[in-house]
Amino acid sequence: MAGKEYAALAQVLEYWADIVGPKYASQCAPIKISLMPSGPNKKVGTLTLRAPRGLIPELSYAQVHILSRLNGFMGHLGIDKLHFEASTQTSNMKKQPQHTDKNNEIEPPAEHMRALEKISDTELRESLYKLALAIARNKA
Repeated sequence: MAGKEYAALAQVLEYWADIVGPKYASQCAPIKISLMPSGPNKKVGTLTLRAPRGLIPELSYAQVHILSRLNGFMGHLGIDKLHFEASTQTSNMKKQPQHTDKNNEIEPPAEHMRALEKISDTELRESLYKLALAIARNKA
């Protein structure tokens, strides 16, 4: 990374919890920014995040929101892509998914629940459950 990229990463790290919220901030961290010129006085870039393997699908689903928040805070960066690296660190998420949404009584479709039960990786299963729940809520 060049000097400008280190400075940009330092700024992102300073505001990371404000950008992604406490849930994601406690589980993933920005580790690298790559900026490339894309025209006169314009750069585009990639932010690399380290996260538990099971959280990466959820972060991918939230990518548009994260990029919007990131560029809202740090507008001059022009980050247009997230790249994910799996960490070996255990996530802070609950190990067993809650199979009902007590607030809205909405559940993912039964076929998704059956498929989730077959996944042995608890972090991945929890992330996929949350993704399926979010999709079910959006469809309701």
